[in-house]
Amino acid sequence: MINQAAFEAARRGGNSVSVLDIENAKDKLQLGHPRDNFSMPVSEAKKTAYHEGGHALIALTTKGSMPIYKATIMPRGSALGYVYQVPEKDTIHMTNQQMQARIDVALAGRAAEEIIYGSDKITTGCSNDLEHATELIMHMIVDCGFSNLGIVNEEYTTMSDSKKYKVEKEAIAILHSSYQRVR
Repeated sequence: MINQAAFEAARRGGNSVSVLDIENAKDKLQLGHPRDNFSMPVSEAKKTAYHEGGHALIALTTKGSMPIYKATIMPRGSALGYVYQVPEKDTIHMTNQQMQARIDVALAGRAAEEIIYGSDKITTGCSNDLEHATELIMHMIVDCGFSNLGIVNEEYTTMSDSKKYKVEKEAIAILHSSYQRVR
């Protein structure tokens, strides 16, 4: 990261590495390179702002949510915008409340789009968020026992069809419950 920061300093003609150079290097490594030559139409920027604003609002108001490090609608990597959260301190374990908060934050962008534009105008921008929320939910149910099914702790691929059905039904219930909370 420091090497990347040194490149940043050299690019701007500086003779030393600044805090901003380090921050830019960190963002490049973790979030992808900025797409400076990408021109987003105002209507798309507005949609992205509402979407990311939804994530930020729920991140700020949900108990168990991590603090926001940065929120932007400046495209980086494959994302048109992002709300980047970091834990206050290094942690190894997560509580059920913290996992629920992550799911809520992930679904909040879609909820914001629905509130602003209506259910028929939700964009594909939420697909990665839905994938992330679903992965967290499956981890909660299958690996952690954080659901009404209790302790499952069995490889999903080796479960019986009836058990898979119960897990999937529970996952859908958690997903819908979270979505209703953030709406």
